[in-house]
Amino acid sequence: MKKLLSLLVFTSCALLPLHAQLPDGIVAPNFTATDINGNTWTLYDLLDQGKSAVLFFGTTWSYGSWDYHQSGRLNQVWEQYGPDGTDEIIPFFIEVDDNTDAEDLNGTGDATYGDWVTGTPYPIIDDANWLAVIYALDDVPRVYHICPNRILTNAIAFPTVQFSLVHDDCLLPGGVNNAGMLRFVDIPKEFCGEVTFSPNVRFQNLGSAPITSLSLQLWLNGNLTETRQWTGNINLYQTAGTVFNPVTINESTTVEVKVASVNGLPDDDAANDGISADVAEGPAIPTNYLVVEIKTDYYPREIYWEVVDDEGTVFHAGGNPGIFTNEDWEGAYTDQETVYQHEVALPADGCYEFVIYDEYDDGICCGGGLGYYRLQDENNFIYLQGGLFTEPEHRPFSLSGAATINDNAAIRSYQGISGDFCGEPDITPSLAVQNLGANNINSLEIKVLNENSLVQTFDWSGTLLPGQTETLTLDPVTVDNTSELSFIIEKANQQPDTFAFQNELEVGFTRRLPQAPGLTLEIKTDEWGYENYWQITNSAGGLIASGGNQIIGPDGGGLQVATENDPNVYPQFSTITESISLPDDVTDCYTFLFVDDWGDGINSPGYIKLTDNLGNLLFDFRPLTTGDIYLLDGQFGPSAVGEPASDASFFCRQIPLPTAWRWHLPSGKTQGRCASKWWMLLANYCKRPCCPHLRSAIRSTLLAWSAGFTS
Repeated sequence: MKKLLSLLVFTSCALLPLHAQLPDGIVAPNFTATDINGNTWTLYDLLDQGKSAVLFFGTTWSYGSWDYHQSGRLNQVWEQYGPDGTDEIIPFFIEVDDNTDAEDLNGTGDATYGDWVTGTPYPIIDDANWLAVIYALDDVPRVYHICPNRILTNAIAFPTVQFSLVHDDCLLPGGVNNAGMLRFVDIPKEFCGEVTFSPNVRFQNLGSAPITSLSLQLWLNGNLTETRQWTGNINLYQTAGTVFNPVTINESTTVEVKVASVNGLPDDDAANDGISADVAEGPAIPTNYLVVEIKTDYYPREIYWEVVDDEGTVFHAGGNPGIFTNEDWEGAYTDQETVYQHEVALPADGCYEFVIYDEYDDGICCGGGLGYYRLQDENNFIYLQGGLFTEPEHRPFSLSGAATINDNAAIRSYQGISGDFCGEPDITPSLAVQNLGANNINSLEIKVLNENSLVQTFDWSGTLLPGQTETLTLDPVTVDNTSELSFIIEKANQQPDTFAFQNELEVGFTRRLPQAPGLTLEIKTDEWGYENYWQITNSAGGLIASGGNQIIGPDGGGLQVATENDPNVYPQFSTITESISLPDDVTDCYTFLFVDDWGDGINSPGYIKLTDNLGNLLFDFRPLTTGDIYLLDGQFGPSAVGEPASDASFFCRQIPLPTAWRWHLPSGKTQGRCASKWWMLLANYCKRPCCPHLRSAIRSTLLAWSAGFTS
């Protein structure tokens, strides 16, 4: 096998609702459970010993759970802070899918990534879906740290030492009248200009007597601002909260809340009577031109960010906006632990905000890789940076002393057909154009060049407000050969665009035009030559030529059924030459398809190369996945299919996958691609117990659906 394990997508078909989690600061529910060694554990009994608990919820079939397990962090917690260390923290692995069994835990079942038991010193609790219900589990993995005072903290991003640091900060019970201040709720960390907020605090009864009244003081920069009286009734370990009157600040401020009295008496434990937070003024930046730098963690597609003004208008964005709907959209980061840079041009002085989201709410550092974000200028001076967060991170800043950019437009994206094509189609390009200047844009002049030759000047008029984006449909352009179309904004408001920022976009088109019907296919195999299959079909789906493992066939990508004894397999580490003849009396658009049984292509230095018999190179590539497609334009006689149904008919159309099927695919696999590639991916990855019966239905639906799709 090429890899230790392909991407598994096991699950029961009734999964939990997605994308929510228990909030920090709540009281963790109690439970009693027996681990796989027969030991019984009661959470509150453990906490009453002054120890913290770490609950790692996962499943044997979840790659994220396996990745967290393999990190070894909880092994380190056990070794350093468990019974053989400081004896202050006990971690647990809680497997929450009742459909898995002991074989899966031990790595010998068919719904597992490996052995979860060997080398795991901490308790494992199996068949614990009931615990998933108690803890309102939405997804796996989830990791919670629970203090002796029962307070829960999301801990999936914790490095090993942070478990101990949080434990050291846990509040402990004692005395009779004892209120412990827990945390602020939704207090701003930074602001621009001025900010108004109502300090909101949570507190806990840590004494033996019920708390029925509490006097709390609000201090700003050391000045007493308000005293608030709370009344109610909370017993030991119960929590409550109160909200102070709104305050407005225009400078960096330290906000403190202190306990003045409990039940009309002094607090028995003054050590936990106060909390403080710094609300800082965001950095002032003197330049319009900035760079957002993102280093991804192990889960790049979970990242999305925006730069907005003080009215919430999005001027710039990057990453995957589909995280809010559990989809992969164009622009999603795909490479792990990789640095991406984005130019950010802002129009004028004022307040702005950098906002970064992580789909799983575990940040981009430091649990699943050492990712980070930075907002810096073109000289690499860093104004904002971070990466460790458990909720969307809002980082206000201002432009101060920067220039004013009045008329500035940017091309954000191209919408239309591109890539391989046959014939000489007319395309109708569309451009998403955004106003990044301080003025309204009422007119634009856009030039279209084909290999530096002007083919169109497009004039648009209307109203485009600052920050607003509009899609402009240009006039049709004929493409007749391999080329690049360049779209260039020349003028905004009848003046040269004042800031050369994203004013040009290039789109490539490839026409693979054999000059002779005879072709030569050269394949250099890797160690697993028996896993490869290829074919050429005409526009009607008729088979023209094929080779390699016939057991795999066109629908076998990623199924992992090939053997070295299958018919017509290629030997390993060999150069194979195949002769192919296209019909020499018709004009047709042919599709070359490469399929790999394991779904991971050909290892280097393997490759696939196709030339015509006159020596013209049609393609030369090393497939990295399965389902790679190339179009061949055979111009050897009258058309075999007549006029195309649409201008897009001869293109390998980049169509989106229907939303209902996206959950069948792993992260990073749902971007636009050819319809036939969708089938390959679904055939490869749809391996859940409930979905094999969907395979034929998915394929026929995709083919019928894509046949009616036009760009």
